Amino acid sequence: MPTITLYGMPASVYLRAVRLVLEEKGLAYALEPVDPFAPAGLPDGYRALQPFGKVPALDWDGFRLFESDAIARFIEAEVPRPALIPADARPAARMTQMMRIADNEVYPAMVWGVFVETVRQPARGLPPDAATVAAALERSERALGVLAGLAAPDAPFLLGGTPTLADTLLLPMVTYFAMAGEGRAMLGRHRRIADWLAEMHARPSVRATRSPLEDE
Repeated sequence: MPTITLYGMPASVYLRAVRLVLEEKGLAYALEPVDPFAPAGLPDGYRALQPFGKVPALDWDGFRLFESDAIARFIEAEVPRPALIPADARPAARMTQMMRIADNEVYPAMVWGVFVETVRQPARGLPPDAATVAAALERSERALGVLAGLAAPDAPFLLGGTPTLADTLLLPMVTYFAMAGEGRAMLGRHRRIADWLAEMHARPSVRATRSPLEDE
């Protein structure tokens, strides 16, 4: 088995996405906490792993890699079973499409625009920015509708009977969104995504990678 060290902040959605891949593959790994927002700054030497100072970063038997999508696809190539990328071209393309929607729409709107503004800011004693939240909710509604329309009908996971990288990437983001009252209400109008979220939260991989923010 490879010696795997994963670097990142436990609350990071992108770190959790990679952890979910490792957990689904049944791979043991060491988690080295790195908080890019810490007042003391990054740990010494971290920029040698990630020159942009972001998380996550991976060390796999001395092979160093950053960018969560590259890491997830590398793990899939190294350990192809159980598969997290569909073998057929069409569902594989749909998976990638959903992943880019996650990066470009879900993450900025649902995580930063809704979760951070309405959950994290009040926890710090700061008011949410109403205009930011309103724009993010509109964007989130559109993204959820698109994802629900692309998802396989009557299936436990987004693309069928087994999870893919789309599930592992979207799970951390939608989990945070559901922690906001506005997010929970909106998910109630998108039952396909709400049911998927409940199915995912029953998985051991999701329980093993629970964000510390879920316990606050």
